[in-house]
Parts: sequence; C-alpha cells; structure tokens
Amino acid sequence: MTFRYAELRCKSNFSFLEGASHPEELVDRAAGLGLEALALTDRNGLYGVVRAHARARKRGLPLLVGAEMTCDGLGPRGAATLILLAADRDGYAHLCRLVTEAHRGDPIEVAGAVDAVARPPEARVPFLRVADLARGLVALYPGADADSAARLRGSSDAASPWRYPAIAPPGRRPASPPRAAWGGAWAFRWRW
Repeated sequence: MTFRYAELRCKSNFSFLEGASHPEELVDRAAGLGLEALALTDRNGLYGVVRAHARARKRGLPLLVGAEMTCDGLGPRGAATLILLAADRDGYAHLCRLVTEAHRGDPIEVAGAVDAVARPPEARVPFLRVADLARGLVALYPGADADSAARLRGSSDAASPWRYPAIAPPGRRPASPPRAAWGGAWAFRWRW
C-alpha cells in the first residue's frame, strides 16, 4: 500500500529562530521526497509564500498557503497557536486580512504624521476575528487541551456559527472529544 503524505506545518527561515531553510529549499526537498503537497506556514505572516510558490510551480508540487497565527482567547492561558490554511481565493483573502490585522497597531498622535500607528510588541489576532473571517480557511490546532478544541468545534446546537466538523487524526473517531493527554493536532474545516 502506498501512503500519500503532505506536510501541513512547515516554516521557512522567514520565521526567525523557528525555520532554518529557504522556501525554495523546502519545496525542492518536498518534491525530492515525493510528497503530495507542502503547506508553508510561517509564524504570523506569509513571508516565504512568493518564493515558495515560484519554485513549486517549476517543480509541479502543489503548495498550500498558510500561516501559524497567535490567537487571543483560544488557549487555556489566553493565547494559542492556530495554523490557518487557505482553501480557496476567499480563504487567501481572509488570511491576508488576518495577518494584516495581527500586525496593525493602534492609532497614535505624532506631530506631522498622518495615520501613525504604534506597532504591537507581538502580532496577535483575536479568535473571534478568526471566526468572523473563517470562510475559505482550514484551521489546524496543534494543542491538546479539550477546552480549546471544544471552542473550535462549538456547541451541539446545529445552528451555532461556532460549530465546525473535526477531522480526527489516525486512530481517533471524529465524534470523540480530544483528551489533554493526547499530544496530536486537530484539524477543523470552517463551514461557509
């Protein structure tokens, strides 16, 4: 049996101190290993996507565009990491909007400047804003805490906009809730 595999969480050297390889090198290696696709998910940005996309087109490797965003109000201590992948053009537009909003600061008064902003110390986006722009996005939650996964999956009310079907990892049933002892990732497909 041949297994098909796509890396869905890959960081380039544009994610300072987290990724070591240039985007082109990542694409070349993924193609050399025979991966089905590669998702480039730099921290809080789309920094390496243009270079990776150009190389992926040359190599014939499908590239998924994404970002590993820091979301306030998701994790047990307030902020948590959520990997967002664009599933279509709407998803890409929404991902670009979320990245922009995460880096945008509050307006400040500066003599002689128009529309000056104070840059935030760390790029973050509220989870409620992610939910507002969820159309066209696929979210991967690498955490293992049940409360955050429950917030992603929403209530049992079918009319709730917070209800997202879970894609469970191997050996798990999608209907079963995550357990804190399990260290894998949960994926959620946003409905639109």
